[in-house]
Amino acid sequence: MVSQWLHLLCRLLSYTVIRSSWMALNIRWVSAAGKDDAGESGVVNSVENVWPMVVMRVSPLQSAGGSQTQSDWLGGLAEVGEQGFLRYLKEVIPLELKLDQPFADAFHMADESRWNLGFFRWQKRVYSKVHKVSVQEILWDGKPVPALPGVNYQWEELHKAKRLKSLVKSISEHLGAYKKVAEANLQVDRRGGFRFIPWVEVYRPGEFQHPHAHTGSPVVGIIALKCGFETQRMIIEDPRGINPPFGRKYQHAFKQGDMILFPSWASHFMDPNRHNETHVFLSFAIQGPGGVKEFDWEDDGIGSLVKTVRKTIRATKQPVKSTARSQREEL
Repeated sequence: MVSQWLHLLCRLLSYTVIRSSWMALNIRWVSAAGKDDAGESGVVNSVENVWPMVVMRVSPLQSAGGSQTQSDWLGGLAEVGEQGFLRYLKEVIPLELKLDQPFADAFHMADESRWNLGFFRWQKRVYSKVHKVSVQEILWDGKPVPALPGVNYQWEELHKAKRLKSLVKSISEHLGAYKKVAEANLQVDRRGGFRFIPWVEVYRPGEFQHPHAHTGSPVVGIIALKCGFETQRMIIEDPRGINPPFGRKYQHAFKQGDMILFPSWASHFMDPNRHNETHVFLSFAIQGPGGVKEFDWEDDGIGSLVKTVRKTIRATKQPVKSTARSQREEL
């Protein structure tokens, strides 16, 4: 009975601190009388978590599009993303398969993740050209991203869109909270003083993406721009392994406007689209103003092996009834 009560209390503490917390193995629970920073007495609860992972869910992400409703605001970006994906399938990938034989060999052997993996590779070159950033700094996974002759690496409809700028502003309001809780080594402010690397993922009915992770950025995220109601899930895997008491998974079934923030090194994947319409997501990575060169994973609190959460519980003061009043009540 005591262990069940402690487990419930630990879960409540985690939820109130970071909205959505998981994969935290409670290895010690300490209750001691003491005083907090304000000097008030209370019971201090201390929970130490082994390799915790901070996942923040914002649902729904509020519109920063002025008079536009959330549906119109996100729907406009979804249309840009889907049109860009269709143009990639029609004009770009036939050239890539013709000019890049290693890419073609891997593409024909891959599963249904290949469409978005190819689209992502092309978008790296687009971002590199627009922002004058080396492709090695854009979530580098060791795979070549060649600039192929004759391939169009322009997508101004996305990267110059006012909707995207307003979206970055809306996201920045939540990054500060994530940084504080996760102890992230990241410089962020509401004016957008950080590097925002977006890419679109489009899932037609039945399509999915296999487990993968990203590098070079402390935080990544994904926003549902167009999605059937809870018809496609993202799953984040337990980095501590698959054997009990580990092997846990965080699962979220998306609705339009949902946003998830999580560590870039976390292995994650998308379940198959179980709807009869195409789903559009905007994924993104957050880096400091100096990019990957100023990021040191060894000093980043997001990857801490042990994280301690402390909370002071104070007794509620009950009013003392007078003796005369008590006697009247007894009579």
